[in-house]
Amino acid sequence: MAREHDCDPCCLTHVRIPWVKKAVSVTAPARAVLWALAIAHADKETGRCWSAITTLASETGLSRWSVSRAVGELERLEAIEVERRHHKSTLYTICFNKDPASFRSSQHPEDVVALRTQLQGMFVAESTLS
Repeated sequence: MAREHDCDPCCLTHVRIPWVKKAVSVTAPARAVLWALAIAHADKETGRCWSAITTLASETGLSRWSVSRAVGELERLEAIEVERRHHKSTLYTICFNKDPASFRSSQHPEDVVALRTQLQGMFVAESTLS
């Protein structure tokens, strides 16, 4: 009997893909990077991978800068653990034990709308003072 973390085709279909699909509250770049790490690169038993930023950029169609920001977002959300090793590749571990539905990006669209509304209010208040 296969364990849940074994990455046979059944695991991809029944565990990893649904897990990534639940991460709906992250930004689009972070979700693209999460797809690449979790589905294409993560080791079948450990959930670890050593994907280069350049590789992730190529696979996702994002810039290297966008991939780096997405990795930072996923790390803050505890969707992945990142071990930056001096003079070695960065080690990523996908946290399949966490509930991706609980991931909440600080850059979520509702937050952006709230911030935009707040800033517009500040500009309106400032213009009435002049």
